[in-house]
Amino acid sequence: METSITKYDWKYCAERTAKGVEFKIIPPEKTEVPPILYKFYSPNHNGLDGLANGYIYATHPSQFNDLFDCYEELLVFDSPEVNRIFLTDFFGKEKAEHLIIENRENLPTFVQRNFREIVYRKWGVFSMTANPNNILMWSYYTNNQGFSIGFDYAKFEFKYRGPFPVNYQDEIETLSIKEASVELAALYQTNIKHHGWKHEMEWRLLIDEPGEDMISPNFEILKKLGGHNRKFSYPISAIKHI
Repeated sequence: METSITKYDWKYCAERTAKGVEFKIIPPEKTEVPPILYKFYSPNHNGLDGLANGYIYATHPSQFNDLFDCYEELLVFDSPEVNRIFLTDFFGKEKAEHLIIENRENLPTFVQRNFREIVYRKWGVFSMTANPNNILMWSYYTNNQGFSIGFDYAKFEFKYRGPFPVNYQDEIETLSIKEASVELAALYQTNIKHHGWKHEMEWRLLIDEPGEDMISPNFEILKKLGGHNRKFSYPISAIKHI
């Protein structure tokens, strides 16, 4: 069964299948998906180690350089039923009921503040661009001293969804959880950015956790739980340009 929402004439779709949840993002104008997409790296330990050892890093939204990218207040948790299901799925019934009672007066805010941390222990974001020659991008991400890798992402062997073109808008609308499933809410949250970033021509992969939750790097309570290191290996044949 497919569910969908439409924002700014962009259609966001989620379909539950035997293999899990499949996503589609359909822009108002037909958009060709580039076969090669580019990632910028600084010449520091992380960038060079990733190249030498053949892995990409599935970013947690708390690590984005744009505070309003994947912003927690983008989603409005105004459905008690969805809030209960969401907390139960993550914490289990007993713990979820305790949290619901404990936060009875401000449950929508509690879920809003914790949604991002919970969901992105299951997912990571890998951002790339269609334009490797943008001088602003070289300045932002490499301080004009790094390198760019052109990936044939179809050769990535880990599980991912996308790539999806980013939706750039001047005014960013919130999304009521009543309008969407948890999956659609997260898909929208990871896809909408301010028009000021349009020059980046960004495309994103949503990377699935590999059987265990991923580490939450900037949320101390969840960080203590540990998890997968967010590093995902790729074959050398996936590199087309450096």
